[in-house]
Amino acid sequence: MFLRNLEDLGSYFKRTEYLKYLDENNLNHKSRWYIKKISRLIQDKKALIVFKHWLLWRWINKNFELTEKFSAQLKHNLKKLKISANAKEEAFLLQLEELVFNSWRPLKELPVKFEIAKKSKLTWFRPMS
Repeated sequence: MFLRNLEDLGSYFKRTEYLKYLDENNLNHKSRWYIKKISRLIQDKKALIVFKHWLLWRWINKNFELTEKFSAQLKHNLKKLKISANAKEEAFLLQLEELVFNSWRPLKELPVKFEIAKKSKLTWFRPMS
């Protein structure tokens, strides 16, 4: 998920050249303007799209946590890289949000009913001294 198949071997070699501009460690710190500037430098648009998906996939593998911060950062990086998610990826994002939301909420407490006889008495025993 989030990783696209490589069309040719040339894009594999090209993405290693693009790592000098952008990698998974500095993805959060680079601006949209910088990524747009890199997009203008790279002439092969198909290789650029494959590189963006590969970069996001590496970022997810490195930083995956079940936290709200990760979920928000993932959506932010999707927008920053101008990547559209397919149906499976959208379902994954929704399930991740639901899991994070439900992980901090306490479980619902169900009322428990005890059947106690009405005329029962509790007796206290005193130790004999």
